[in-house]
Amino acid sequence: MPESVIATSDGRLPEAVLSGYAFVGPDVVFGEDGRRARGDEVSGGHDGAYTSVTRTATSASIGTDANGAARLYLYRAGARWAVGSSLIELAEWAHASGHPLDRDDDQLASFLLEGTIGSQLVSDRTVFRQIRLVPVGATVAINAGRRKQFRVEPPAATPAWESYGGLLRQALWEIASRTRTLLESDVPLVADVTGGRDFRIVLAALRAGNGSDAPFGDRVRFRADRRRPEAVAATEAMSEAFGLQLNQTGRVRRAEVDPRWGFDQWRRDELGVYGPIYPYRTSTPELLLSGTGGEAHRRVYKSPSMESVLMQSVPDGMAQTTVTSLVAAMDASTAEAIGEVPDARMWHFRAFRERFHGGRTALRQPVFAPLTSSTLRRASRLRDPSGELGTQITVDVIRNLAPELLEVPLEPGAKPFPARQVLGATTVSPKRVVSGTVYGTSPMPPAAEKAGSVLEPFREAFDAVVPRVLEAGVLPREVVDRARTVVDGAARVDRFAHASDGQVVGTVLLAGEVLRLT
Repeated sequence: MPESVIATSDGRLPEAVLSGYAFVGPDVVFGEDGRRARGDEVSGGHDGAYTSVTRTATSASIGTDANGAARLYLYRAGARWAVGSSLIELAEWAHASGHPLDRDDDQLASFLLEGTIGSQLVSDRTVFRQIRLVPVGATVAINAGRRKQFRVEPPAATPAWESYGGLLRQALWEIASRTRTLLESDVPLVADVTGGRDFRIVLAALRAGNGSDAPFGDRVRFRADRRRPEAVAATEAMSEAFGLQLNQTGRVRRAEVDPRWGFDQWRRDELGVYGPIYPYRTSTPELLLSGTGGEAHRRVYKSPSMESVLMQSVPDGMAQTTVTSLVAAMDASTAEAIGEVPDARMWHFRAFRERFHGGRTALRQPVFAPLTSSTLRRASRLRDPSGELGTQITVDVIRNLAPELLEVPLEPGAKPFPARQVLGATTVSPKRVVSGTVYGTSPMPPAAEKAGSVLEPFREAFDAVVPRVLEAGVLPREVVDRARTVVDGAARVDRFAHASDGQVVGTVLLAGEVLRLT
């Protein structure tokens, strides 16, 4: 049974475990070794990217990080059920066990939708009718007995007594304290320096969490793209002002990963749930300090409803029955959460687009991104539930952590922070920053014994499934032909022109897996 299959109806209760990394208060916990060193279980609902199991003598609770960068899937057919962290490997378990598994052609077709909504699942339904995505923030509780029972428990609602100011204050403390913990540890750190708004978040966290007089460049490897002349002046000015020491070399050695291992990891984590293909190429022990996550605090989908967002992405030739099925599944997934997040467009973006696209990097490399703080997102829902205030939450964070950064000029062409948001920023009294502990170490993937094409395993797998897909007719012939053109061209140069170009290739690979397993 794959390690990603965590619990089954006819198996034993799973033991306590942590897979991935978690930010718990000011502490950072890497994997099972870190959990054991810390001496306590890590429940679901913290920041990071992880799955975990907590135990009592007669029950177990399976959860993930609060934002669902790591995912859970639930197989159910009659009295049979199972919980896993990989869609494809859970389907393989069901197939190998002789349990029912049926394909859902409408969900396969969802990866043909155009635009960002079609880049990942649009609902909790998957290409296998018996397997559903566990909602973001939910846990699966299992009770032991002659026949084990499970229930999916939604994330706890924000108490009525919580306030934006109180949650913002707590989030700022977590951001600053975790930054100090990382700066005082031996975890190698890296950050991408730009002249835009995102890096202001990283620099604000560093300034608020720093407990020494040493230049930041002594502790963090700062990368800046010299190929963008419009940004060079802004990044060099920041480097000089804040001691960043840009583009130092020789501090951390990246290793090429084995192409087959990289393909297997992509298949395990992304096939059937996220369309664009970002092949694994190199690995590094560094933790990435990131300014991403701001989109989840503002409304990205501008259409009046999620149905209209989806309808704008329907390609020519898609059957109306398929569109109706996708809309119904999307509406059903959204309806359960509207009590906590009144704007369906905001909730859907966070629960699907941000979860799969934003969470992709966090699954591959440890990431600390202040704007993805679950406490900050709860605060954001109170301050701006419909996302109409744009970057206000970002401004509030910078205003409290390092207000001087709001005055630092941005690179030419970058969007400035609106003056009304700067003037109207919410300020809170700061909590005392503390130093936490890093438990465990981040594992490194296996290095390649010799250099090889990272896309060759994709083309080999594509060649293997095409006859099956064409014979079954589950995808239009023109889709398969387009995928052939893309994969052959990409394999020649060992890269897709853009990750989104690979989606059509992944869709054919997914169709082949579905046909094999059902």
